[in-house]
Amino acid sequence: FVAGGITIGLSLAFAAMSFCFFQSMVWTTAANAIWLQNLAPAWVCLFMRVGGEPIERRDLTTLVFAAGGVGLILACEMSTAGLLGMLSGLLYATIIHFLRKLREFDSAWLIVVNLATTALLLSPAPIVTGIWPHGGQWLALVAFGALQLGLAYYFFARGLRSVSSAEAAGIALLEPILVPVWVWLRYG
Repeated sequence: FVAGGITIGLSLAFAAMSFCFFQSMVWTTAANAIWLQNLAPAWVCLFMRVGGEPIERRDLTTLVFAAGGVGLILACEMSTAGLLGMLSGLLYATIIHFLRKLREFDSAWLIVVNLATTALLLSPAPIVTGIWPHGGQWLALVAFGALQLGLAYYFFARGLRSVSSAEAAGIALLEPILVPVWVWLRYG
């Protein structure tokens, strides 16, 4: 019964995080939205502290760098977009927390529930905005959902079986740092 409640909380947090993240990308740059979402390690450490889970010294180093970087962005971008980005980070930390609590469950099933809930809750957006995908965009959206989101979160959830929440959030911080490197290596 408890796992069912956590799963519902996880899927609702995932949908809310997706909305906040997408909307903050509309109102600010994608780079700022990504960095603001990566305030998650700070929230994860807070969740660990409140939940009685030990926080290691190396986790605190990640926390200091994450909070410092995001603090700088917030100082320059304090707006509704900045607040949505920060809320996205809080929700991302909630997802990490819930995935860690549900680490004994099938990761694929958890991610399918998250993506299906998000699709269902955000499906009125095209009706409200009048903007509908067309042609090959449908295929791109399915591929994006299944591969970039689904597969990545599947591996992330599997990883949370053997690493702490703070360590997982810290490792996830490598993505926005390494993406420009991968692009440079590919395109020069």
